[in-house]
Amino acid sequence: MMEQKAVTQSKGHAHSDFVIVLTLFVTARVMLAFLFNPYSFFTSGFLGHTYYYEMAAYSARGQFPYVHFWFEYPPVFPYLAIAIYQWTNLLGAGFEYFNRALAFAKLPFEMSHVDQSISHRALGVR
Repeated sequence: MMEQKAVTQSKGHAHSDFVIVLTLFVTARVMLAFLFNPYSFFTSGFLGHTYYYEMAAYSARGQFPYVHFWFEYPPVFPYLAIAIYQWTNLLGAGFEYFNRALAFAKLPFEMSHVDQSISHRALGVR
């Protein structure tokens, strides 16, 4: 009985640690998205968003990845970038807003990666 109580308490502790780490990660990513200027010396080209912006700009000319040209990544991300590009152009915004919107759109994917790596460490899976 005592062992089961200790296991339950350790699982609860691991869950609260996970929530804290995930909250810190999301907070840091949101702050970085707002604070880093995409035109600065330190971040230009670091995120790779200029590449996706230029690729998505082809959609304004009616050219799409996998239909009119080859693209080396799975189709979800290029079409996500195209959707964000079309949305920011509809609002009349430029690359800076595209950069921030793409950073926020990638956040759930990055959170799932953090979730997976923390879960594997907690369970001892390598």
